[in-house]
Amino acid sequence: VTKLCELGLDDSVCSVSWAQRGTHLSVGTKLGKVQ
Repeated sequence: VTKLCELGLDDSVCSVSWAQRGTHLSVGTKLGKVQ
């Protein structure tokens, strides 16, 4: 397992999705940020 991102105590991951071509993973957070 690899750590994908670091979030503050007041934030959490609420969604993940692969890009159409499958080479990038988007991570959405509770505070509305996308990484």
